Amino acid sequence: MSKSTSSTASKGAVRDADLSELIPDNKNFNRHTEFGMQCLEKSIRTNKFGRSVLVDKDNRIIAGNGVVETAAAIGETKIKIVETTGDELVVVKRTDLSLDSKAGREMALADNSVAAVDLDLNEDEIRKAVEDFNIDAEKYGYNLEQEIKETDIQPDEEHQKYRLQLDFTDEDSMRHCYQDLMRKGYDVKIID
Repeated sequence: MSKSTSSTASKGAVRDADLSELIPDNKNFNRHTEFGMQCLEKSIRTNKFGRSVLVDKDNRIIAGNGVVETAAAIGETKIKIVETTGDELVVVKRTDLSLDSKAGREMALADNSVAAVDLDLNEDEIRKAVEDFNIDAEKYGYNLEQEIKETDIQPDEEHQKYRLQLDFTDEDSMRHCYQDLMRKGYDVKIID
């Protein structure tokens, strides 16, 4: 199969390809969390794929780096590339699923919860992009000044490490606390 880019193909073209054609973002804004990547792998193994991955004209990944990394790690290599200029919404239709089924509802839950627990923003890359490309990060809900203050609170490696155990009555509260502590640079583990 030819490794042509979308600049040589017609708008709306769909072609089968191999995962190896995609190039990871070496400046990805999301470093991902260990727990989030584990959840993503469980979701892909259980539900297969739902969301699409977004690549640029040269097959460099804009969105979906974690999905591509996980897919490669578990041996999923078949992809379908949909060529578009971004002026229409590309919809992925799973013909084997009904939303009102265990599989459909499980996939909806996995899609939302994995997105929440797998976010570990790379503030250095975000700051660099803001400077290099004059991006207004606040327009997308990212307050650079707030993130700088929060990341200043880091455990001191030269001093004794302390352990804190937190018990939660609901998974949502635990997930939010976990994500917040990971973002601030703490070594956090979830124990069943």
